[in-house]
Amino acid sequence: MTRLDAKITLWNEEFPPTREIIEKRMKKEGFSPWPWTDKAGTQYGDHQHENSEVRWIYKGKLIIGTAGETFTLNPGDRLDMPPNTIHWAKVPLTGPVSYLCGEK
Repeated sequence: MTRLDAKITLWNEEFPPTREIIEKRMKKEGFSPWPWTDKAGTQYGDHQHENSEVRWIYKGKLIIGTAGETFTLNPGDRLDMPPNTIHWAKVPLTGPVSYLCGEK
């Protein structure tokens, strides 16, 4: 699913995602992933990154917005953003989110 410059890939495997599975797949693509966890209610205002970014959720939910679009990433869902994509993020109050990050 593509929304403007961001590309979302939904998890469609028969098994639940794990950090280990996601990390292995990211490394196969040439990323050096690092883990990140945000507590419930965390918010990031509009910002951008100078490199291509990947966020791949393995626990919890993350809400991302870009150019008027808002979408929710669930466990296993992946977000790819090109460099300099202005976006914001927030974690629902229902609990923390854990994901792997990567840049190219």
